[in-house]
Amino acid sequence: MRIPRYLYLTITRECNLRCQQCHFWTYKDPPDRLQIDELKYVIDQFCELNPDGIVVFNGAETTMRKDEFFELSRYVRSKGMISTCVTNGYNYDEAACEQMILEGPRYITVSLDSHIPEVHNRLRGRGDVFEKTVGTIKGLVKFRNKYPEQKVEITVIAIIFDENIESLGEYIEFVRSLNVDGVLFQMMSPTFVNANKEDKFFTNHFFKDKERAKTILEELFLKYKDDHFVFLRGNDIEWFKAYIDNPEFLTEPACDSHNKNVFVELTGDVVLCAHMRNFNDGLCIGNVREKRLREILDSDISNKMKLLMEQCHRNCGLLACHKKD
Repeated sequence: MRIPRYLYLTITRECNLRCQQCHFWTYKDPPDRLQIDELKYVIDQFCELNPDGIVVFNGAETTMRKDEFFELSRYVRSKGMISTCVTNGYNYDEAACEQMILEGPRYITVSLDSHIPEVHNRLRGRGDVFEKTVGTIKGLVKFRNKYPEQKVEITVIAIIFDENIESLGEYIEFVRSLNVDGVLFQMMSPTFVNANKEDKFFTNHFFKDKERAKTILEELFLKYKDDHFVFLRGNDIEWFKAYIDNPEFLTEPACDSHNKNVFVELTGDVVLCAHMRNFNDGLCIGNVREKRLREILDSDISNKMKLLMEQCHRNCGLLACHKKD
């Protein structure tokens, strides 16, 4: 059995924003979600499998229940392991920023889609998101600098779409001025858990001038290819360009999620990638309430899914950084 490097641990599907490209904010967590002790037990099992593994707190907004979030992040620290999370940075005061550095994940990524307040606010569905998120970033940086022994790294991530692609260069320099450790990008994807019959937002805000969008990305790569602050590789740009041409493009089998990752969902179901259910008749490979993680990963259904996923041609794994090493 190949041991996964990353445990994606879903701790909530709720969110305090109203993002246009994601409808998780319409969700309420079910009463039968995994409780704190159960989540800790999953972490214990993952630590037994891979003491050097990384726990990725997964969600909608991972810090919706801050008491639970920090209890889990402290627990990961107590095991000598590293955790990471993505947050919208919306609901933080100074004390929460300090606690995030002292007790939270080693790697913190904050979502900020533009240096233009109106663009970020419109995408995220609230008029005060930009101001609050930038304030959170500044607070995190302040306490990162105050407690360097914590070795926390703070990055910022943007979704690239039609409204911000022309100003990405200015955006990078704005993010650099915040003194974070780096900036990352992902392409706008079809709306997550779309609550509507049609995906009007994706249709209306995907790149209208595809050739212009590809040219901008090429120029961006050439300008920043030797800049370690900007996480953009040449093959990333090529995949981004192919995605702009056709968001449903197929690739050679290049995703390694089934070997690198294990996902434990809100009620304990285990999958090998976030989209596995789409080609497995909606099935999971087991549930942590019924079997131990090692037993699930070494099961016949798990091995069957790994063989199937070896031939997967979907582009989602490439765009979600699950490429084969």
